[in-house]
Amino acid sequence: MEVSEMSQCGLELPPVQRIRPNYLDVEGMPDIKSGVYAFWCKEAKRYIYIGQTSSSIKKRLKQHLNPKNTFNPKLKKRIKYFGQSLEIQFTQVEKGQLNEVEKHLIKVFKPLANRDHNPNYQ
Repeated sequence: MEVSEMSQCGLELPPVQRIRPNYLDVEGMPDIKSGVYAFWCKEAKRYIYIGQTSSSIKKRLKQHLNPKNTFNPKLKKRIKYFGQSLEIQFTQVEKGQLNEVEKHLIKVFKPLANRDHNPNYQ
């Protein structure tokens, strides 16, 4: 079976929430203090980036959506290219489990922008 959802990754995660990748939707999302998030491309049927934050997911997503604040230029290009065919998925994860959960999700889904940014990801 091809795994195409964060909730089907083999880990026990809280419910995954979804929003469109725009400032209005990000502003209206719950203020989750630590967790993982992903940019899902509906057209390509794959994740293009999976990330984590030990602070506000809302704040981190705003950084990604603002081209001046992102630390990953290739992700910025992919967000612009795929535009409205993207969906942001996110869920709360305890701070002590962030690295393990993010690493597992990256291993399962192999998002393109994670490989671009850090070729050591397997």
